[in-house]
Amino acid sequence: MNTQISPVPSMPPIPVTLPFDIAPWDFCLFTGFLIVILLAILKRPKDFPVSRVGIFFCFLLMLYTGLLGAKLLFIILHWPALIAAESTITGIFDSAGYAYFGTIVFEMLTLVLFTKLRAHRISFLFFADYIAPFLVLHMAFVRIGCFLTGCCCGKITDLPWGVHFSRMDSTAVVLRHPTQLYEHAFLLVIFFAMRYLYKRPHRTGYIFLSSFGLYGFFRFFVEFLRIDSVPLVSVFTVANISTMSLAVLCFGCMIYLKFTGRK
Repeated sequence: MNTQISPVPSMPPIPVTLPFDIAPWDFCLFTGFLIVILLAILKRPKDFPVSRVGIFFCFLLMLYTGLLGAKLLFIILHWPALIAAESTITGIFDSAGYAYFGTIVFEMLTLVLFTKLRAHRISFLFFADYIAPFLVLHMAFVRIGCFLTGCCCGKITDLPWGVHFSRMDSTAVVLRHPTQLYEHAFLLVIFFAMRYLYKRPHRTGYIFLSSFGLYGFFRFFVEFLRIDSVPLVSVFTVANISTMSLAVLCFGCMIYLKFTGRK
């Protein structure tokens, strides 16, 4: 592979200067959240059993619990390196990044609690069918933030769309897979496809399960291109196993629902 190619697209550590010293990742996270929650409120069906206020607070809870889950999973996966670099729990928590699979787990737990603790309980799968495509869209915004920051990038490539991330390769011009953009594009496809299917007759739970099942399936293959994944067995990483497990679980549940009609 060609590792010395010029000129190439270059991504400096902080390529975008934003007001008030806002980091690009944070900007994409919160801007995406505002756009997504606005869409979720505006697109709410008239007969939907959750009010617009309820949708807003549910999204707000999922935002914060999702960030917490991502932070905790990152700490678990990278504990030896973090404990070697930091001497206090606060320092470890502040310096830790985010592992998105933790976001999915904590968001789903929040969604379950929300549906069960409401005065008028609703089906988790029914509510998740509406919420899931918007969570996927928010994920797409976050991946743009990852691209602008230069994290979560891929292995060296000689493909014409390779990008030089100077945060990763500051001493040499090296092209890498823009894996963040691969995920961003596929997440947009999932969002529009699921919104299209949601407006048509479908079995309860299929939109939710399809959204995360497709994401897990695609992410499994993207992980082979990333360089920041934690190795587990042979060529497989923790992310490989967890994302494929997510896909198998979701598609397995879809088959179960189809042949039993049970939730």
